[in-house]
Amino acid sequence: MKSTSSRKSGWPLKVTFGRESVTVYRREIPSGGFGYMVANYSLGKRRFDSYATEGDALDAAQRLARQLSERQ
Repeated sequence: MKSTSSRKSGWPLKVTFGRESVTVYRREIPSGGFGYMVANYSLGKRRFDSYATEGDALDAAQRLARQLSERQ
């Protein structure tokens, strides 16, 4: 898994597989913790899939990037 970022803080992260990249965003939730969102364009429109942990979000982003790259 290759992750790159354009900001100093490291967020948002981009997970790349082949020619496809998927963006993972981190947001602060009202309770003071963090939530993670994966931008999903698989249906043609942007949809955010939410995850409680960073690891879950990065795994989902990697699976999604692989599916998009293989055109599934």
